[in-house]
Amino acid sequence: LTSEIRSGKLSACEIMSASSSGTNTVQDHPSTDESPKAHESFSWPKTSPLGFLNANIVPVNGAHDGLKDDEVLQRSCIPACIPLKKAASVPAVTKDNYPPSDLKLLVFGKELAVHRSILRKSPYFFAMLDGPWKESQADKISITIEDPNITLDSFMLAIDYLYGKEIQIAPHQPYQLLAVSSMLQLDSLSLHCVGRIAQTLGPHTIIDAAEFAIHYCQPTLLEATFRWLKRHLSRAGHVTKQKLSLLPKPAIPCAWAMLEGEAISGAKTKFGSAWLRRSCAEAQPPLHTLPVCPHCDLVLDGTCIMYHNRKLPLSVYNDLIAGDNLRKSRFERPEDGPDLRQCYIKRTKDEKNSALRRYYLYTQQGDALLVAKKRRHSKTSEFVICMNTNDTSRHGASYIGCMRSNFLGTQYSICDKGINPEEIDPSLLPFPERTELAAIFFQVNLLGVRGPRKMTVMMPRLNEDNTWSEFRSGGIAQSVRQHQTPNLIVLRNKAPLWSDQLNAYTLNFFGRVKMASKKNFQLIMPENPDQIVLMFGKVDSDTFALDYRHPLSCLQAFCIALSSFDHKLAVS
Repeated sequence: LTSEIRSGKLSACEIMSASSSGTNTVQDHPSTDESPKAHESFSWPKTSPLGFLNANIVPVNGAHDGLKDDEVLQRSCIPACIPLKKAASVPAVTKDNYPPSDLKLLVFGKELAVHRSILRKSPYFFAMLDGPWKESQADKISITIEDPNITLDSFMLAIDYLYGKEIQIAPHQPYQLLAVSSMLQLDSLSLHCVGRIAQTLGPHTIIDAAEFAIHYCQPTLLEATFRWLKRHLSRAGHVTKQKLSLLPKPAIPCAWAMLEGEAISGAKTKFGSAWLRRSCAEAQPPLHTLPVCPHCDLVLDGTCIMYHNRKLPLSVYNDLIAGDNLRKSRFERPEDGPDLRQCYIKRTKDEKNSALRRYYLYTQQGDALLVAKKRRHSKTSEFVICMNTNDTSRHGASYIGCMRSNFLGTQYSICDKGINPEEIDPSLLPFPERTELAAIFFQVNLLGVRGPRKMTVMMPRLNEDNTWSEFRSGGIAQSVRQHQTPNLIVLRNKAPLWSDQLNAYTLNFFGRVKMASKKNFQLIMPENPDQIVLMFGKVDSDTFALDYRHPLSCLQAFCIALSSFDHKLAVS
């Protein structure tokens, strides 16, 4: 077998067939022409392990993944063809600057005149033309593609892309072009197709996009579908059992077969067909399905997502969720060691609205850690905490937690990256429910008549495995009201001392703070008042020092500092 490979008597398809069948012998090619320029046939293995991939998948206009969290989802018109600019590193090939073709490529019954030097830019063709195969010396190569998602038009677009030409991508072609680019191993083209698909995600295409992501090993696209699904379900506002229970019930028990009856037509007109479908589904326990949004007919039952006759198991996101939790866990773990970790916060104004600000957390060496922004159009103050400065959406990949206050600004709740149970019922989706990491309480102090601010921080106690005791959102405040605090760590601000010389309250910040401010404070444990757990103070107009130690985590310390920035109605 080795000698025949080196002599060029075997083709790539024969080697693939031998390796897949597990046999030790390979038959000679049936061609009678033994010359090295014989017409050879190369087969691409069958795809569609999922069984229901369709080559004619047409994405519809949907919510763009790049929309900000506080914007309303817009449906925009996609032009008939979207041009893809040629790569700058690959010059365009014309008849004037390139020699005649030296290779014929037979694909889908059409003969294409190509150049070996151009095809070698694809790792797929490079292995075929430069490997120990008969195709490396043939003048004409036939490629049999059995992937139903690849068409002649998409294949020719990929060839034009190799030649550096400007190609036109129609709205339905990113899916087919992704299949071709995966076959030819064109990573840059695959990344472009993934971006196009992510921009047109919608209820009609979410299942198709997830299937393509799994089938063609595109984790970026799978994550885009995961973020879209989380964002869409949160904004739909129709996925909690509490909200579903408030909808009017049908006058009589009905089934799907009764939808055409006269008794149902009146209810159809009064409440809408979407409500009727949902009510019928609730009246049939064996179905176990709840429509997510009456506008898109997307249905879920806790284990899968269904759209008409299509089904996507939610278990495909398990590895993605596990990896996301592992990547973000370092910000939720308590700080190691007894020493203070020195950081600083930079405050910047928003370019569009000077009233909105961004808060960036850096290490003392200048390494970026976290970024926070304040949500617009929120009933109370809410800060969104993210890891990436370019992605500050609470449904984005870098979202790590949030902090929300009550109306008076006397109580703040710090939560992790889990979903809000008021928006999505956790039993219907595999997304983890948010847990509370800390609660901050400010003493009411109107007009500052009680002196400097007084604050108390309550945190869950650490378990033996260095993880936090689990509290659901709002659970810490409820435990404090019920005087059940054995599983809580208490931190209080250190009382400042009055200085007659400066005529002001003072604290020793050991040279870390340079300017006086009502935001300056220190946190200590009541049982150990000499050890400072957190220290926060103003350095200049937009720079603040933040030092913290065990048992605080990076996320907790950052949110505690953010609470000092926020305006409070009942605290001066």
